[in-house]
Amino acid sequence: MAKDAFARDLDSLLSRIRPAADSETMGQLLEIRDRLVSLNRQHLVQINHSVMEVICARHLMATGYSVKVEYPLDKGTIIADIFATRPRQSGAPNSRRHTDASEERGLLEDTETLVVEVETGYVPPMAALSPVQYGQARMAAKTARYGRHGDYFALATPVYNVLPIPDHLFDAPDIRSREHTDQLKALCDRYYRSPPVTWESLAAARIDNIYVVDVDSTDVVQVQASDYRSTVLAACFQALCSTTDITSP
Repeated sequence: MAKDAFARDLDSLLSRIRPAADSETMGQLLEIRDRLVSLNRQHLVQINHSVMEVICARHLMATGYSVKVEYPLDKGTIIADIFATRPRQSGAPNSRRHTDASEERGLLEDTETLVVEVETGYVPPMAALSPVQYGQARMAAKTARYGRHGDYFALATPVYNVLPIPDHLFDAPDIRSREHTDQLKALCDRYYRSPPVTWESLAAARIDNIYVVDVDSTDVVQVQASDYRSTVLAACFQALCSTTDITSP
């Protein structure tokens, strides 16, 4: 049977990665490739999302992580795009450890865990008239639901997309006010009711990093969440204000 387009595209991507990757990295990437091909044949994943998972996986492997994609969490009730583990780095704090998640997977205490969710910027038709609000709710819901399953949580997005992260989500949980969490909860409740996003998970939600992915070059730039807020989002806000000033009567 002829190879399908999804598999061909992943193989083409791996051929671009291969010259700069060692054999161990390629072995892990081939396992990821096979899992994604299998899931695609079940109509569970799509190519634009999957290529970003592969590129992010390669980036994380280069920093010492072992990577799994489409990984079941919370007894299989949710599926993380990327779940990565590595020995805890020297001097790294262990206060982010989530004991329940660690026990569920039988991880050692000196293991550092990272959950990454890939966001392509897709907006469904039902949110066509409120894409920014939908995107904000999606960022908050994903951070709340997935972030509690890792020591660290990150979002990955293509270089041409801007993540509409709610401003309150950038604040550390210990300084986020009850009012701010109430606002995040109200935002999520507009789009997520089955099941709802819990107040408690939003109160603890935190984004550590943003991975900006250039698919064309297979490069990844890691940006701290606070820096993303002060550069990318600040620039977008400034541009919006400038446009409004120019076009206003």
